[in-house]
Amino acid sequence: MDITDTKIFAKKWNFEESKLKPDCEHCNSLCCVAPKFGVPGYEKPAGQVCRNLDGAAFRCHIFDHL
Repeated sequence: MDITDTKIFAKKWNFEESKLKPDCEHCNSLCCVAPKFGVPGYEKPAGQVCRNLDGAAFRCHIFDHL
């Protein structure tokens, strides 16, 4: 989700935009599955599990390196 998506989401659903912040300690890997994203060398469609997800621990293998 980029900043434009966040602004649209906040306005549409009447959320206070400043409260829409990542909470990586409590996400249960939502960001690793739900959104689509693309970086050079890796495109992930929405709904597909990211290749960097540790499914047993529900943690990202590369989060500390992002």
